[in-house]
Amino acid sequence: MPSASSDDSALHTLHYASLTAPGYGSIPTSHSNQLQTAKNQVLVTQSKSNSSTHVGSDDWVKQRRENHKEVERKRRETINEGIAELSRLVPDGEKNKGRVIMRAVQYINELKALEASNLEKWTLEKLMCEQAIQDLQVQNETYAREFKFYYEENKRIKPENQQLREEVARLQLEIAQLKQGAENDEFERSRTRK
Repeated sequence: MPSASSDDSALHTLHYASLTAPGYGSIPTSHSNQLQTAKNQVLVTQSKSNSSTHVGSDDWVKQRRENHKEVERKRRETINEGIAELSRLVPDGEKNKGRVIMRAVQYINELKALEASNLEKWTLEKLMCEQAIQDLQVQNETYAREFKFYYEENKRIKPENQQLREEVARLQLEIAQLKQGAENDEFERSRTRK
């Protein structure tokens, strides 16, 4: 049966590995899976060794060193994979780890500056669009009032217009009758002259 002290040691090793992992809790999935695999291997190794070793014995110290080395190796692999990924993502990819990190910092700052510039531009465009929308709303309200005025005016004028049409039709009829009468009179005069 493993002792409480060896359990504490395993927990300490796991806790140390999680604290030293890149991002401290925000490890990319592939790196997180690798780190979890390493932790599981350490636990299996410790549980096997705990059955035959006692706290403080040479085997226990050796096993603890091996566990620590394994966790450190996995941590270095994770860091190196992260740096390699940065090298692929950042333009002008470098091979030197220090230069990769410096270039990544520079690139992130460039992206932040670009983001700030875009944010300023988009904010200005948004304000201009909002102003244009307000102008269009005022214009729309003006047109709506004008439409209502002309609609009401049309309703008011429509009966007058109808009366005027009827008057024009009556006058046209009178004109036609007068023309007809004039033509009849002319015809009668021309007949009487003969």
